Amino acid sequence: MVGNLMMALALVLLAPLLGDMKASLELTYAGAAVCGLAVGCVMVSTFARAHLATQRLGFRDDITTHIMTSSKLIEVSLSEQRTISTSACTNVCMCVGLWTGSFYLGNFLGPTIAGFIVEQRGFRVAAAFFFVLDLVLAASDIVAVALLGKKDAAVPSTNSAKEL
Repeated sequence: MVGNLMMALALVLLAPLLGDMKASLELTYAGAAVCGLAVGCVMVSTFARAHLATQRLGFRDDITTHIMTSSKLIEVSLSEQRTISTSACTNVCMCVGLWTGSFYLGNFLGPTIAGFIVEQRGFRVAAAFFFVLDLVLAASDIVAVALLGKKDAAVPSTNSAKEL
């Protein structure tokens, strides 16, 4: 949520989107700095959500689970988790694969869509599009936290941990 709002602010500074603001080197530096911080906030929070999902599936809170959550080499970590059922391992692979796949899909689609919009409409319109997208993502996080509570909004619970 915070990362998405920071990214929206970065786009306001980079484009610039507010009123008659004029682009300047100082605004570009500030926008790039805020953008870097925003990406860090988003990455840390999504990793934390993925790690919480693995714990809810019954995995231990230790270094092998952290490695499994953050790595594409899942098989090594899963072989060390001998006490976890096969379906729980499958669910974790799906969570980690979904997280990794979403990350790389975003890395592909973001620049592709942005490039298309920039070519057709200009940088300011492309920045406005992603500004709105970041606000929608932040709003969806706010709604999830408001409706489900902070802990439950991160990851829906599953029944796989009961199979242990």
